[in-house]
Parts: sequence; C-alpha cells; structure tokens
Amino acid sequence: MVLIAIVGELGCHSEDTLVLTPEGIKTYKEIKVGDKVLAVDKNLNIVESRVLEIFEYPYTGEMLHIKSSRYDFLVTPNHRMLFRDRFDKEFKYVYAEMLLNKYHGHLPLQFNFVGKNQDLFNIYDYIPNERVTYVKPHYITLRKDGKKVMRKGHNRKLNGENLPPFNTDDFLKLMGWYISEGSIVNTKRNNLYYIQIRSKSHNEEIKNLLKRMKLRFGIYENNTKFIIFHRDLGKYFKERCGIHAENKRIPPEIMELSPTHLKNLFETMWKGDGSSNHVYYTTSKQLAEQLLILCLKIGYHANIRRIRMPNDGTINGRKIHPKHLCYEVSVQFQPKGYFSPHENIEKVYYSGKVWCFRTEHGNFFTVRNGKVGLSGNSGKTLTMTYLLWKQWFANGARVFANYHLYKIPYMFVGSMKTFNEIREGVFGGDELWLNADSRSHSLGKIFVTNTLARSRKRGLTIYYTTQLLDSIDKRIKKVTDFMALPVLNKEETVCTVYFYKGTSGKPTTFMKRMYFMADPVKQMYDTNEEIIPWPENEEESSYPEDGKIIFQESKDSEMLFFDTWEDAFKYAIDWYKKTKWLEKMIWW
Repeated sequence: MVLIAIVGELGCHSEDTLVLTPEGIKTYKEIKVGDKVLAVDKNLNIVESRVLEIFEYPYTGEMLHIKSSRYDFLVTPNHRMLFRDRFDKEFKYVYAEMLLNKYHGHLPLQFNFVGKNQDLFNIYDYIPNERVTYVKPHYITLRKDGKKVMRKGHNRKLNGENLPPFNTDDFLKLMGWYISEGSIVNTKRNNLYYIQIRSKSHNEEIKNLLKRMKLRFGIYENNTKFIIFHRDLGKYFKERCGIHAENKRIPPEIMELSPTHLKNLFETMWKGDGSSNHVYYTTSKQLAEQLLILCLKIGYHANIRRIRMPNDGTINGRKIHPKHLCYEVSVQFQPKGYFSPHENIEKVYYSGKVWCFRTEHGNFFTVRNGKVGLSGNSGKTLTMTYLLWKQWFANGARVFANYHLYKIPYMFVGSMKTFNEIREGVFGGDELWLNADSRSHSLGKIFVTNTLARSRKRGLTIYYTTQLLDSIDKRIKKVTDFMALPVLNKEETVCTVYFYKGTSGKPTTFMKRMYFMADPVKQMYDTNEEIIPWPENEEESSYPEDGKIIFQESKDSEMLFFDTWEDAFKYAIDWYKKTKWLEKMIWW
C-alpha cells in the first residue's frame, strides 16, 4: 500500500484577522456556512462569494508576518498568497514561505468591479410613495386697524407632485454632500423632513447642483446653509442614509452601482470630510467600513483606524467638537502593494487558534490591524479527483471513493465494512480524518489499528485529503509515504501540485511538481458535497449506493450500477468515444 496525503492548509490566519463582507467587517466567528464574503473572480473583479466550509483549530509554531503600511497578514507558512514578482506581468498564487526567497515584487491592492450602469435613479423604488395633506385649523389674525379676525382653516397638499427620477451621477453627488455635510431638519408643526447642507468652500458647487436637479431650496447664513424643501427626498436620506453623524451610511442599492457612478459619491464625500493628507474622518463605524469597500470598488485602497479626536479639532479649517470615537480612513489613490523579502516579511512564533474559509471563488478579503488583504484557498479535492481519474484512464486501476465521482467508473465507499473489503486499486478519501482521527470516536481507533495495518497487504493506494496534517492521527501521519501540496493559479484554471517524500514538507524532501487543467476536473465531482463520517457500526451506511460499482455522467444524471468492473470499464470507454468529451477539453 502507498499512502499519499493531499494537504490543503488554507486554514492559516491568526485569530485576530477579520473578514470583509458586503455588510462590513466581521470576525470569523460571526460567519456561518452559506454567508457571503467579499472575494475576487479570475479577472480580479470584486464579487460576493458564498462560504462553503469554515476551519478552526489550535496551532503552535512558526508563522509569517507579512506587513507594510498598506497590508498586514499573519499566516502559516503554506498559506496561499497572490504575488507578482518583478519579472512577471500577472499575479500568481504562491505559498507564503516562498516569499522568503522571492525577489522584489507586488501583492495585489488594486481591483476591479462590475456594477450596475443606470442613467436615472428613482427614490420611490426604495421608499413608499405617500401623499400628505396638511389640515390647517381655524386661526385668528390681526387686521391693519388692530381688530382680531377669525379666519377659516383649509386643507393644503404638501409636496403633492412626485419627484422625477434624477440623473444618477447628480443624485450621488448630492448624497455625498448629505453624508459628509448634511443633516435632517424636522418641522415639528407639520412633521416634515427637509435636508440641510452646510458648506463654506463649496457653496457655489452645491447651488449649481441643486439648480441642475431642479430642486426647491433656500440659502441662509451668508450662502453657507442650504435647505432643500421636499419631504420625499428628506425621507429617503433619513431612512436610507441615516441621521446624525455617528449613524450615517451608504445604502446597499448604491454600493451595487458601477465604479463610474460611485466615484461621484466618493468625490463629494471627500470634499466634505476628506483632508489634504489623504484621510477621511467619520464617527460612523458602518460608514468607515463601507468606505473601505467603496475604495476597493473604484480602484483605490484604504486602511481604517479608530482614534479619539481631541476635544477641539478641525477638518478643512472647520472646527469640530467630537462626542464619539472617530474613524480615520486612509486612502491610497494609486495603490502599488510593493513587497521586499528584506523589509516586509519575518518569521514569528505563534500559539493560539488559526482559521480559514473555503469559498466559491477560492479566496476572500481579510482585515488585520485595519489593513485589507486578499487570501486564497487550495485545490486538495480537485487534485485527488484528477489523480483518481488518471489512475483509471491511464493505468486501468479500480477506483474507490468516499465521495461521488462523475465520468469515472468507481465503487462508492460509505462504511467501514466496505472499506475493509476493497482490494487492488486506488482509494480516494476526502477529509479522511473524519474517520481516521482516533481522538473523535471509537470507529477512529478501529480504522487506525486494524484497517490501515491490513491495507499494506491489499495492494491498495490510498489518497486522502486533509486541511491540516495535525488533524490526522500520529500513527497515520507516520506511515504516510508522500505529501502533495496543490496550488491553483489566479484564474483557477491550472493547478500545480508539489510532491514531497514523507510529511515534513522540507525543501530537501521535494520530489517533483505536476500540472493539470482544473476546469475538466471540476466536472468530475461536486465541489459542494458534504462528507458524512461513517457510522460507528461497521455494518451500517448512510448511502444506499455503498459498495456498488457506479458510473454517472454528471450530478444531475442518473446513477448506473454494474455487477462487474469489466462491464463498468467497457461502458465508460464507450461513453468517452461516443461523447468525445476528452476532445472538447484542454489538458496538460
């Protein structure tokens, strides 16, 4: 028997590393499977990616601290990092420990975003369209001659006409002024909400904007205060953008717009609360976190820091008297992400919990010490599936697996009894530690002491995947012959696999590297399949197909069962000839 571990140690962030989600910054403990986090696709476009798995475990040993004024990572040595050295034109995934010996290069800080382009914005898509009639009661007034006269009350419609859809860019500019310099004025007599904006240095710009939007407004206090008289517009900003500085926010529908639109919002926000030293100040925690995301989407990069402002400070010459904690968002308008192995990476000792996610896009954004970075996943199950297919297609080996395969004839192994009976072939055990960890339940002890010992005489090659080798029973780790470390490229189209003798992963044990195209292999298994541990009773199984020889074209097609391996092989080869599936795929 040959025992090969396919290790995907992506779970390698320090416990104090946070996660960037569409709603803002969260701890990894606040994220559940199925939640969405921010990630990038193969073209470095920012997308929302669903969390498929969450890993957390104790770790003691060496970690790598990769830091600069713009990024901060504390990761285990074989964490995947996107990196571009000075000789490359594109970013590629490398293990963090490889950066120790790299030349000068760059980590990605500048990304793209494909948002919605729309010429007009209608506020009534997000607030109810309600008309209000103000009833004015009978009242007494004085005539010129001094006599009191009773006058009859009347009904008066307030803002009876709907506002037309606004030019999107103009509306976003107005929103930027409201978020940075605006407030809501409540008229107590008739309970209306008007918008008030104060500005000394940009009053002409604001006046021209309001005229262009054809809004009714007044100018007060030496042309420094603008009041916009429309109840519905005030209601939209009150409900969607918040009132009071510490509660200001950007509405979700705005964050979905294209970078061309979003830059108009950013520019007026910056004119209000930005500073000449590239720092934006706000007392709203939610707004500060949204500004991080906004900067990423428009091609900038930002860090966040919580500070306590002095009792009397100034922003752009304007005196402020803070009552709350202030958030300082430092923006880099032309981010580079420069990296030097002599200045930006060091080895540190760490003892505590580490964690990571597996996401749909194979990466996600993290935040550490207020600095945003991009992290990657591994392709361990993908690699094992390719090795199983290759053993069958090239060598005619019998394939056994504890997860479902497509386009490969195989026997499904869903119980300890079936595993004990298999002979002569290759077995793929996805997350085999669920059964092999003797610390989990009594079945693990049986698996370690009996099954693996007997497997040496069965002519069986066992591939098993694990997130971390420390999760495996020490006895299994000791008898593991080889270790494979897979790395997907940025586009997730090519997987590079590094093979080592034993499980130390030291450079002296390196044997070879292998490449294969990822897209065809992704069609051979379900990336979202949940692996269920085998029942404690050896005779039981959670799957009716346990112990049966199967061929299945895809997840949605019917399972075909065969009595003999010869029949299954013949059907599979005929299927390949008939469909010419291999000819349609690109292989290395």
